[in-house]
Amino acid sequence: MQTRSVREEASLKDLSDGFAADGDGTLEPQPVAFKVQDLRTFRAEYALKDQDLVVHFFLPSNVTEHTAHQYRDWWLQKFPLLLDQVAQSYFEEGPPRLSAKYTEEMASWWFKAQGYDHLLNPLGYLEKFLVALDDACAAA
Repeated sequence: MQTRSVREEASLKDLSDGFAADGDGTLEPQPVAFKVQDLRTFRAEYALKDQDLVVHFFLPSNVTEHTAHQYRDWWLQKFPLLLDQVAQSYFEEGPPRLSAKYTEEMASWWFKAQGYDHLLNPLGYLEKFLVALDDACAAA
């Protein structure tokens, strides 16, 4: 009898959830369908992935290649502080349930709030968080 760890089982489930078979039995990856919202101080794409709320934050759409350098310090230093403060206040949680990382190749911030699929309207709840974060960023 083969014994599996809890982590291995969860990993196998994640793998199988990421693929779906088409008519001929070939596995095809299924992308996450993100919503996009342009706010005053950032652009966000977000979704409910499994049980978690996931957000990718980008500089606002009006920032160009030529003006991006003007936002560098704010984006790399001030934004993560505001994201941390507002997220912990709004979700009334902290690490490890909330996590964020900077993605250098995309010049974006990735944010995850774990275990919010039980809410009646998880994306509506997340959208209110985005507005609260945008308000805090605009006031800073």
